[in-house]
Order: sequence, then C-alpha cells, then structure tokens
Amino acid sequence: MTEEVIDIEARVRNLRATESAVARLLERAERPG
Repeated sequence: MTEEVIDIEARVRNLRATESAVARLLERAERPG
C-alpha cells in the first residue's frame, strides 16, 4: 500500500468524522428547548 492511498483513507475518515459531528449539531439545533 502506497503512502498516497493511506493519506486518502485518512482524509475519508476525517470527512466522515466531521460529517457525523455536523449531523449531531444539526439534530441538537432542531430539537426545541
């Protein structure tokens, strides 16, 4: 496995983590109170 592939996988993992964090924030914002 090349370093480039590892780098891409790391970026994908970071994107997914960011995406789920944003989704949690949106869920919290949509809830009344």
